[in-house]
Amino acid sequence: MRRGPVTALVEPAGATSPLGVFTRGARVLLLGVALASCAGSGTRNAADATAPVDLGVVNDLSPPPDQGPADAPADDALDVLDASADLPGELGADASADSPDAPSPWGDAPLVDFGGILIPVDPHAVPAPGSECTSDASVRAGDPTIAPPRPIRPLSVSRVTSQRPTFQWVLPAGTTGARVEVCADRCCTRVIQTFDAEGTTARPMTALPPGVVFWRMFGRRGAVVGSRASYTWEFGVRRRDAPNDTTWGTIRDFNGDGYDDVMVFRRPMPMARPADLLFVPGSMEGLRALVATDIVTGILPTRARVGDFNGDGLADLAWDDRDNNTPLRSWITIVAGSRDGLRSRSLPDVNLFGRCARAYAPAVTDWDGDGYSDVVLAVAFGCGFFAPVEASVLLGYLGSSVGIATVPQWAFRLDGRLAHPLVVVNQRPDSADIDRDGYGDVFAVSIFSGSGTTSVPAEHAMIHGVASGDPVIERVVEPFQGNPSRGLPNTVGDTDGDGYVDLCVHFVGWDFVRLHHPVRGWATPGTVLIDPARGAYFGSSISSGDINADGLSDVIVSSETAGTWDPDGSLVNLGRVYIFPGSVGELSAPVWVERERASPEEVRKNFFGHGSMSPGDVNGDGIDDVVMLDDIGSRLCVRHGSAGLATGSPDLCVEGHVPAECSVF
Repeated sequence: MRRGPVTALVEPAGATSPLGVFTRGARVLLLGVALASCAGSGTRNAADATAPVDLGVVNDLSPPPDQGPADAPADDALDVLDASADLPGELGADASADSPDAPSPWGDAPLVDFGGILIPVDPHAVPAPGSECTSDASVRAGDPTIAPPRPIRPLSVSRVTSQRPTFQWVLPAGTTGARVEVCADRCCTRVIQTFDAEGTTARPMTALPPGVVFWRMFGRRGAVVGSRASYTWEFGVRRRDAPNDTTWGTIRDFNGDGYDDVMVFRRPMPMARPADLLFVPGSMEGLRALVATDIVTGILPTRARVGDFNGDGLADLAWDDRDNNTPLRSWITIVAGSRDGLRSRSLPDVNLFGRCARAYAPAVTDWDGDGYSDVVLAVAFGCGFFAPVEASVLLGYLGSSVGIATVPQWAFRLDGRLAHPLVVVNQRPDSADIDRDGYGDVFAVSIFSGSGTTSVPAEHAMIHGVASGDPVIERVVEPFQGNPSRGLPNTVGDTDGDGYVDLCVHFVGWDFVRLHHPVRGWATPGTVLIDPARGAYFGSSISSGDINADGLSDVIVSSETAGTWDPDGSLVNLGRVYIFPGSVGELSAPVWVERERASPEEVRKNFFGHGSMSPGDVNGDGIDDVVMLDDIGSRLCVRHGSAGLATGSPDLCVEGHVPAECSVF
């Protein structure tokens, strides 16, 4: 890796980013790489979760009343035909890049020339972090010359395994420790605990309440405390302690009732192109009935990502939506969770960048370490389906108190830095800080494009998030030798208790999954996971969660054709979901989930276990659960986690007309 464990935790003076100091505009990079011809051609805990939740769709991303800045403009009615309401300009349904007189869909955002590609980049399109906290609670008595520390962990928007999690930070020069505030809201008007610590780590004095909490710090120089706060981060606390104190994953409560939820994209049969979104809320009894929404996607999303873009402590969802049959096609759709219902919003069509542009699935992570989830994606420029891609530009949309803006806040030209001009980025399935430096990281793959041979090897890289300036590209070779499928690894949490996120890579053709511990070095793979039943398509879904409550992440792998046979040789089931428990060192032998015995006719026609993943704790018992699809009855099934996890069948299946053509997030 480029960086090992965080050991040198003191930065030189001026290197920190306290509120109001650094300018996001520093990340607009004018890279003159030549291009041949394409261009222009608030939160509540479980105890508060008593109010009913309206699951209707509200087409805006307005912040809750207690979250937005006092002078923030209202962001009402943000649908696909009015995607720039948060920018100065107006966007009509007939706006087009080919019409010189048409108003810009990005308002007055300046266009930056990236070697012949004009990209709108506005560092100030979203409020600066902390600007929403204008009350007296955002100011503390102290020395204004003492800079605040920079948070490292628990990573913002993550989930912790201990009710007294370890906090870690980086000290600016001239400081000796930190005062930590743990709060029930982002602006810390309701403080849960305050404690002082010398050095760079500390734990709360008593257990934190279950649900989402926020934390920030003030610098200390001996007994003197600073008055300037760090960025505010957030994390989810479970209802029970696990033996290991670590953190990974993403907050998954979309409606604020204290239970993690599931989202299902469904493409109805016969094979209609649009897909619709179903919401499956968690509850004390587990998953409740599927709830239909009015949200319709252009294609069936297979790479939706979860984060918290507006910092309210509730989960949000983002995916690429390349054609939803509207006059202005969206290319990123965001659904924000709220106590009042799901709020839908779409960003403008990527083709407004030029007739030859196309976007790929986004990555979601806290790229700049400010406590809000951000969207990072690559846009490729190349004319014609078989024509080679000539350029790729990495775009960053920063989270803020009012969510994601229509225009990116930074851009970076990728081609020329990796083996092939076509570069795709993605982070699956959770946001992750691989090197644990406090900034989110994403993986990239540069792929051969155009006609002719497709045997040219792809090149993989990790792109390290930064507070400002150029992102750092680290080439990664070893984990991907031998024809890995899908191109990019899956983050699977901390499987071995070293505090770092681990990765799994699926190898197509051989149908095995290889675990990697990046902190040990890319050339040092861990366990090779195989299907004991030798079924095909092992690794079609890879996820993770702490299913046995030991504090270590367990790897969840689907095997859709793993068979269960009677002694007489008849096939009585088809499909398994394997759970490989985490362990200090390497993974333990798997247990699995399979449906109860089915009739031979049903077995031949229907698979079980595809789309498996852990949405977190859907029944509120403090242990992660696993969901999966069952073609028999078109059901969404759940196996609840337990300390004595063993092979068995689902605990509950929700009937909901979920066809084979669907995705679960």
